[in-house]
Amino acid sequence: MFLRFQLWNRMRRSSGRLSYFETEPSFAVETRDERNCESSSRQSGHAMFTMFGRIPTDCGRVSVYGANAGRDMERVMEIFRELSVSTDADRMASAVPQMESSLPSGWARNLELERDIRSSPFGTKPAYCFTCAAHEGLPAATLVLAQKDPGTFFVSNIIPTSKHQLSYREYNSILEEFFERALRPSSERCGLTAVMTEAQADLDHWMSPVTAEKLRAFSACANRSTGAAHPSDRERWNDFVLSAYQDSSRMDAPTLKRWLVEVDGWAPEVADQLALEYAYGRELLTFAEEHRRSA
Repeated sequence: MFLRFQLWNRMRRSSGRLSYFETEPSFAVETRDERNCESSSRQSGHAMFTMFGRIPTDCGRVSVYGANAGRDMERVMEIFRELSVSTDADRMASAVPQMESSLPSGWARNLELERDIRSSPFGTKPAYCFTCAAHEGLPAATLVLAQKDPGTFFVSNIIPTSKHQLSYREYNSILEEFFERALRPSSERCGLTAVMTEAQADLDHWMSPVTAEKLRAFSACANRSTGAAHPSDRERWNDFVLSAYQDSSRMDAPTLKRWLVEVDGWAPEVADQLALEYAYGRELLTFAEEHRRSA
């Protein structure tokens, strides 16, 4: 049998028993025979394989891959794109009619919704609304371009009119169409600066490289059926949560759950429990710090 042990991945042995291998960072192991590749040391029923230890001679062909082997294979996660425009209220008011005239077929400015926003308690800042009909597999929706601060406007939301929630692809596709067909031409003519964020992100988008590596280390070594229950897994998990707190990581609990499930293959119910523990852990650390400062 040909097996490949990539850094941070697991192996399911022929007996059906799940084992994991702890290695030094940035290496992988490849072998063509798994019969005797289990080290003599065991901890809590898990087979432990030490990268820099002696590799049994009857393990078949073994290869070691260079630095960052596991990191290079990490997938990114789809996120909502953000669109912002650097301008003040007067220049935006002058540019909006040009955006309106540049709108593609199926798009229209929603003046009625703009009036409703202005008359609401939230209508203290300028906001412009554009509605698109269902087209090319995209649902009908309304895009809101609102003032964020005196020098910035941004797309605050895209609201579907025929379904409960937009997918990431739907949201980003509608935003991109508005940007390319209406906002960009107007921005160039009026001297505005518009910027869009990326549609995908890796862990470094939300946290420091050090914190990201601690999450990867936990996810690679943990027992996927018990989460952070094992003492060794709990130590790595606590190390990640503390680092995320100290670095003021922007990753919230729902995003962490998405990453665990969509990128790293955790079961949703286990990922959900870890996300709850993550939120509680950061809340507790914040409370402890505030209590320490007030003491």
